[in-house]
Amino acid sequence: MNVNSGSSQGSLTTAVVNSTFVHSHGDVLYFETDWYKAFVVSTLSVLMFLICFGNGYVIAVYFYVRKLQTKGNLMIIHLAVTDFVAGLAVPYHITTFVDTSLSENIYSCILRYSLNVFPGMASLLSLLMITVHRYKAIVHPLQHQVSNSRRFAWITGIMVWVPSFLFGFVLPFIWHKNWSFESDRDCEFSLVLTEEYISYTLVLPFFLIAMSIFSLYMGILVMVKIRNRRQVGPDNVGPSATELAQQREIKLTKTIALILIGFFLCWAPFIVILAVHSFSYAPYSTNAIVMRNAFNFLAGGNCGLNPILYAIRLPEFREPLRRIVSKGPQSRTLTN
Repeated sequence: MNVNSGSSQGSLTTAVVNSTFVHSHGDVLYFETDWYKAFVVSTLSVLMFLICFGNGYVIAVYFYVRKLQTKGNLMIIHLAVTDFVAGLAVPYHITTFVDTSLSENIYSCILRYSLNVFPGMASLLSLLMITVHRYKAIVHPLQHQVSNSRRFAWITGIMVWVPSFLFGFVLPFIWHKNWSFESDRDCEFSLVLTEEYISYTLVLPFFLIAMSIFSLYMGILVMVKIRNRRQVGPDNVGPSATELAQQREIKLTKTIALILIGFFLCWAPFIVILAVHSFSYAPYSTNAIVMRNAFNFLAGGNCGLNPILYAIRLPEFREPLRRIVSKGPQSRTLTN
């Protein structure tokens, strides 16, 4: 279903950073300098390396070290996979930036935005499932311990990837604006995706899921405070095995809380600027579009931030890397 939206076509001031130019009602302001292209391409390349290397390492360590293959870490791997997929999409963005002719076809243009929306939606749903898992582990620990890990993994995978693929990747190819106008065939977010799609498929679910995650974590915090009070007292001679397990769960929960904070800090500016446009149908100004593209870079950077948080907070993921690094100089010494 192609949707025409004439309200923003005539008066829209368009800035197409990824296409290396900005124009306003026919007046072209070029960003086609060599240093600008080099800056954007190098930034995207570094971002791709950090995302793929960091999350690839986390995934590899999980499957290589058997003791890491727990329910809690499995949820982290789901998020690492979504971030890794986002990193794999970066080369296409670099290609469309260098070869602007790709953006002249509406479907190759939609592909560029679908490759952004799809992993972003998967990351958000992964965080929701992680939070649900943390809630069960802290608030209902007995039910959590007896639950089937394999079944939970399959359910999580289906709930994360199926909606993300259908609504984030497939739907934009069906529900988009019509490029029947000849003069402004620019691969620009607001000229391609409909305001209704942005409002009810991207913005509204983001805020609803964010509220759900916040509510679940409020319940987790209450339970953690209750348990901390129970463990403090004159008769407390040391933590039991159960209490040690609970402490590990609480530490993992705090790590996930940091990951959530990082995610929402990186993604909220991008979503807010989408919300202002989509719900008000207000045309973008040049500055607003430049800001939105900058916020999009910030959101993409979140994918490279999570592995750093794993390494700082979780020694079981940090230790294998330390061993690899420490063996490097030893192996060279033995070889020499």
